[in-house]
Amino acid sequence: MSVLKHELLEQYFAKDSRRKFLALVSRVAGAGSVGLLAEGQSGSGTSTGTSGTSAANDINILNYALSLEFLEATFWTQFLGQGALPAGVSSFSGLIGTVSGNPPAFTSASFSGASAFAGYPAAFTNGLFGLLGQIRDHEVAHAAAIISAIKSLGGTPTQPCTYTFPVTSVNDLLTTAQTIEATGVSAFDGAINLFSNPALIQTAATIATVEGRHA
Repeated sequence: MSVLKHELLEQYFAKDSRRKFLALVSRVAGAGSVGLLAEGQSGSGTSTGTSGTSAANDINILNYALSLEFLEATFWTQFLGQGALPAGVSSFSGLIGTVSGNPPAFTSASFSGASAFAGYPAAFTNGLFGLLGQIRDHEVAHAAAIISAIKSLGGTPTQPCTYTFPVTSVNDLLTTAQTIEATGVSAFDGAINLFSNPALIQTAATIATVEGRHA
């Protein structure tokens, strides 16, 4: 990645606080989703592996993380279009939510014409659009991985929500993404040491590493 691209991404994907994220969610998600994010729990189930209490706690943490991944995956898929399905997954159903209103869908040409990139060559904006597409694919894959982990514990994955994103331009897209993506880093960093199941610690650490690259 060029130094210029790295600096630009740092500008738009700077880390932010969980408080600011929840304030944003109160605007873009339904009340049920806001409650889930604030309380950090959803779904239910019992595990045949670890103790029932530990498994239930792990499932609640995973469902909290899943709600964040749904938000991220839906956000990027809406504005960049669908990308590649994760390995072993045959449909986007259950991996992304729906978006209300009449939100725009952006292309690489949209980025070239955005005021944020005035004066930048098309090669740069095309490359940036492709990089954001990779982030989208990562978020969808993360959602699929967490769903699989919840089911393996005997739990019930929470479901995607209907969102209303305050985005009408590429500039809006990047400003909103600043908060959404940065939260993925802190969420998984904070969750790593809360799991009882060692395998989940590894999964969370892997996702946190990828989220860190996004931020």
